[in-house]
Amino acid sequence: MKPYKPFFQSLYFLLAVTLLNCGKTKDDPAPGGGTAANPTITTFSPSSGSAGDRVLITGTGFSATLGSNKVKFGSTEALLDSASATRLVVRVPKDIVSGKISVEAGGKTVASATDFTVQQKPVSFVGTAATANTASGVTVSEARITSSIDKEGSNSVIQHGHIWSLSRAEPTLEGFNATTEGKTELGPLPAGAAFPFKFESGLKGLLPSTSYKVRAYATTAQGTVYGPISSVVTLLPCQLKSINIGNTTELQIEYDNSQRISRMINSHGNTVRYTYNAEGYVTKYEFTFAGSNNPFNVETYTYSEGRLSGIEVKTNGSTTRSNTYTYDAQGGVVKKTETAATYRIEYTYDQGVLTGVVHTRGANSPVLYTVTNGKVVKIDYGNGNYNTYAYNAEGSSTKSERFTDGKRTSWTDAKYDNTPNYGLALLARKGWLPEQVADGGGPNLITGGTQPTNYTELISQSYDGGGNLVVRTSRKKYTYEKNRVMKYDYSYSNTADNSQDEASTYTFVYQGECK
Repeated sequence: MKPYKPFFQSLYFLLAVTLLNCGKTKDDPAPGGGTAANPTITTFSPSSGSAGDRVLITGTGFSATLGSNKVKFGSTEALLDSASATRLVVRVPKDIVSGKISVEAGGKTVASATDFTVQQKPVSFVGTAATANTASGVTVSEARITSSIDKEGSNSVIQHGHIWSLSRAEPTLEGFNATTEGKTELGPLPAGAAFPFKFESGLKGLLPSTSYKVRAYATTAQGTVYGPISSVVTLLPCQLKSINIGNTTELQIEYDNSQRISRMINSHGNTVRYTYNAEGYVTKYEFTFAGSNNPFNVETYTYSEGRLSGIEVKTNGSTTRSNTYTYDAQGGVVKKTETAATYRIEYTYDQGVLTGVVHTRGANSPVLYTVTNGKVVKIDYGNGNYNTYAYNAEGSSTKSERFTDGKRTSWTDAKYDNTPNYGLALLARKGWLPEQVADGGGPNLITGGTQPTNYTELISQSYDGGGNLVVRTSRKKYTYEKNRVMKYDYSYSNTADNSQDEASTYTFVYQGECK
């Protein structure tokens, strides 16, 4: 039996090979549903297009299973809509350039013979100049603008926002001027953003009662595209327009284009004018009587590094007084010097608080000042002639007394309404310290925007030539609304002439945004 063993071994081997190959042909599908043959691209249509357009690719060797095909435009993979062994429908991806289309199926890749031409489509915005930008929340200095991107275009948005301008009718990022313009940078659009895509920007630091040109923008790798231009106008700030008695305007106030007081006219026709420099500081105060062409009183203000450095006062064309100011390294006033033809007064300060006064009068004896807690409590002119002063906790004078030859000859008592209000703060300005308020233009040069010490009662008493006591009393009762004085009732009596008491009601009229 041994001679037959190799024969049976060979027979078993041939039978096994035959069974393994039984029924197998070259057209059997490969794993994944494609074919074992290399894929081919016959055509693609259209031959050009933009991001999001559908492209039909025909050929052979594709997979009927959508996820088993990979189509790229250049190096960017495309989204497939449908697939068969001979047809693929894909979407043109964003952020590509013209180039070959490649198909990968069954682990094998083929590229098109010709290039697909990319047609670049820019970002587009919704609306027209009248509807593209919606303004909301407009105040004296701020606004919110809402716009919408209609379509993103062929390239991804890498930056978007709004730009607005005071100086240019067509604001662009090129030539941006931070002094007169503003912009927001909201970054790229969020992943999966739905279109139209709405976005909002906050416009801040705007000038009051001013028109701005505003538009949306979107930046891609291809550049920046701008939306329609619209206008947004900020609100007029709350301003005191006039002070009236009944139907008579006692004081009319006018403002310039920067909403600063430019002129005040009283019922007698007397006027006050203000002039400002480029930084917004008042540089001149002029008081002119009605019917006159020349100012009776002129005050000129000079500044150094944003601080008041000097005042020159002229009356009828002649200089009557001048003030100079010196500051420390921290900007606090350390000295104020007032000079006139017959006197010189030097005020010294420590961290803005008055510490001493030296008053010389040429050949005459000096005037002596007593300063307590930053306030002058006594001024002594010599020979028994002096004045004394008392103050409340807010620093307002509550009592002043005059002595002549050592005897009290007149005195005044004052009471105050300490409610802060904006009605009497006519000219809030930069560069002034509180102790300098009285140095220029009287009450019209109040700093900071509030006057917390409106007097409600002022009683002045003195003796006339016959030794009779004369009492003059004036009273004011203020009515407020939201930190603004709306009216005050005024009365006045004088025991010297036995006349009837005078009484008037002053009403304050405002304009602008007075919420």
